Amino acid sequence: MALSTPTFIQPLAADHTRDAKIVVVDITFDSSYAGAAGEALNIAQLGLSEVYYASITQKAPLGGTSNTNGQYVFQWDYTNKTIRAYYVDNNNASDGTLIEVPDTTDLSLNTVRAFFYGLSS
Repeated sequence: MALSTPTFIQPLAADHTRDAKIVVVDITFDSSYAGAAGEALNIAQLGLSEVYYASITQKAPLGGTSNTNGQYVFQWDYTNKTIRAYYVDNNNASDGTLIEVPDTTDLSLNTVRAFFYGLSS
């Protein structure tokens, strides 16, 4: 089996690079996760009008065994411009799958480092 032909999201032609911007920010969550919608992020505050690529990793806390210690996976939702939080479900028949953090979960101890590449506003 082979990979499909890549689809270019934003080619870096010479006339586009001057409008491109890379932003790296630390983001701390609040005490009430927004559930299925994810946490909204105003990309204009980052100086961006569009995000072409995002990478989000947990910065703190790391390690430990409670849900507040490095147990989450964060993902940028390109359509809704939100950060979604997931964890491994070990409490039912679908053990081991990633599910979204429930509405109102306290994520205030969690800080992520986010890398955004996009169109400068």
